[in-house]
Amino acid sequence: MLKTIVFNGGLGNQMFQYAFYLGLRKKHPLSLFLFDIEQAQGNHFGYELDKVFQIDSLKQARGFRRLKRYCPWLENHFCTIRQENSLEFNPQLLNSRYPLVRYEGFWQSEKYFLSVEPQVRKAFSFREDGINNQTKEMSSLAKTTNSISVHIRRGDYLQLSNSFGLCSLDYYEKAIAYIKEHVSDPLFLFFSDDIEWVKEHLKCDNAHFVSWNLGEDSWQDLYLMSQCRHHIIANSSFSWWGAWLNPRREKIIIAPKRWFKFIPNYDVLPEKWIKI
Repeated sequence: MLKTIVFNGGLGNQMFQYAFYLGLRKKHPLSLFLFDIEQAQGNHFGYELDKVFQIDSLKQARGFRRLKRYCPWLENHFCTIRQENSLEFNPQLLNSRYPLVRYEGFWQSEKYFLSVEPQVRKAFSFREDGINNQTKEMSSLAKTTNSISVHIRRGDYLQLSNSFGLCSLDYYEKAIAYIKEHVSDPLFLFFSDDIEWVKEHLKCDNAHFVSWNLGEDSWQDLYLMSQCRHHIIANSSFSWWGAWLNPRREKIIIAPKRWFKFIPNYDVLPEKWIKI
């Protein structure tokens, strides 16, 4: 059987799609998997998985390109499309027995890959040889203190506020207050695509503002988030993964109770995460 995974969106979304693939591969160990990364190439900083993590997924992408070049009729006429239609986990999508299947979606739920959690964590091991000195220094600080990553996403969300919705100042203030009640001597590390706005509007003692990982180095913010002990995330797959990749059992993760403005969260947020 041949199964194609479509990759789309930025790094966080690509991670969900790759994790979905790992869960699917366990269900169908005899299938051949190919990756269609064409849509991801045009988003943010392109297809980033192999650059950021110690994986080699481009061989599946090259295989898909060869398929499209030499056998386009397979995809165009004989492929069954399995498409994600909501944020609710749908186990039936993992059980498709059709010989040719194309999977289109973001798969933003850990339920798609909890059965292969160790493999997911191993796959998302960062390529630390590309990390800059400032990030290394901040990582050392994050590991040796009660560090809290705080992600404020604005940027493209300002234009998409009618669908995504921006996390409010009230959300962050309540989340910070909760952390201060439950964590001794917290050190806050702020991450944002609008760090000057954060400095002006979020007043917080014992804070550091991570502002140097720009452009194609933005993934290093994800690495730093994963090094922190606790997390306040935005409604963003980027900081979702920053929190999830933290292996500590005692971690506190605070998330917005609404992921999209008008759509229920369903299965996006794990049960143990605190919703505000």
